[in-house]
Amino acid sequence: MRIIDIFYQGQGLNDIEHLQLRDDKTFADLKAELIAAGHADNDTVLYIENENEPAETCGRLDDFDCRRGLRVHLARCRRVEVEVTFNGCTVERKFSPARTLARVKRWAAERGFNMTPDEAGEHALQIDGTHERPPLNTHIGALLTRGACKLDFDLVPDERING
Repeated sequence: MRIIDIFYQGQGLNDIEHLQLRDDKTFADLKAELIAAGHADNDTVLYIENENEPAETCGRLDDFDCRRGLRVHLARCRRVEVEVTFNGCTVERKFSPARTLARVKRWAAERGFNMTPDEAGEHALQIDGTHERPPLNTHIGALLTRGACKLDFDLVPDERING
């Protein structure tokens, strides 16, 4: 038996949190640990990072590739409606709350606005109405405000300082 590092984030958590469990534990065991720590409740749904469907609570942790740890999202919304605006045009799509901002940005820039990967790399997602540009490894569900299942972003040029 080995120990698995579990990194998790979710709505209401300011940072990525960490805990360790044995690899023979289930997602139900993980959820119980998170409830005991005060980070989840019975209505919380667990997602593996960038997966579309919730993790089955009967599934074992070692059913997944855990060599570099397991990245989990704690969610209340099963889907997050995302709108991204660029040059006056808006694209929208629903995502799993465990999708990273990097994947949302790639979808919006390359598929929504037909940018090349190089052009996309010169842009950033900024929360609409703010100057906040969350890190690309952030799960979009972690950016939700209580009771909301929708996010609005602007795709803006990434500021670069030459010198």
